[in-house]
Amino acid sequence: MMKTEKLFLNNTVQRNEDLQLWVSEYAEETGISEKDALRVSLLVEETVGMVQGLLNEFESELWLEGDRKSCTLYLDVLSAAGPAEKNVPLSSGDGQGAAPAGFMAKVGELLLCAFRFESDEDVPDAWIDAIPGNLSFGAARAGDAPVLMGQWSLDSYRQTLKEKIREGAAEESALDELEKSIVASIADDVTIGIRDHRVRLVITKTF
Repeated sequence: MMKTEKLFLNNTVQRNEDLQLWVSEYAEETGISEKDALRVSLLVEETVGMVQGLLNEFESELWLEGDRKSCTLYLDVLSAAGPAEKNVPLSSGDGQGAAPAGFMAKVGELLLCAFRFESDEDVPDAWIDAIPGNLSFGAARAGDAPVLMGQWSLDSYRQTLKEKIREGAAEESALDELEKSIVASIADDVTIGIRDHRVRLVITKTF
């Protein structure tokens, strides 16, 4: 199992050339095919671009782990600030707590959640109810401070969405919108874990 060095990323540093070289070195070390190296490169570029597009300010660490059969991309967001006011989802401009829509909007909401809400009690009910899958908020505490915890899975969300479409509770277009994302269409799964005001984005791909 090969693990790359960690790259520091934020909203101001442009590291396109560094990322390309980094992925090339990973591909050479693991011996993956040209086609699989291109998939990894797309996942890295799209993930970094997505996070930079969603968050006004952030600091993060990025690394890859894998072998010839699979690759896992890790992105630890250490601090972040976004375009929306507290309790207002990225997809809403009216302040009414509307549900985040689309893959990027949901990822953005989950990334910001750890930094926007002090505890699970602060998260709007409409916001939580709008996100299918396995997102849940625990009651763990770190000393006297509440620890906001949660985990969301793209695979769980996709399966829940398909069930809702079969039941007539969601439109087919919602699934089409999901698959428009390069990350969502290439990755086998995307999980976002929230703990103690830190976020870990994990993207897995098998070859």
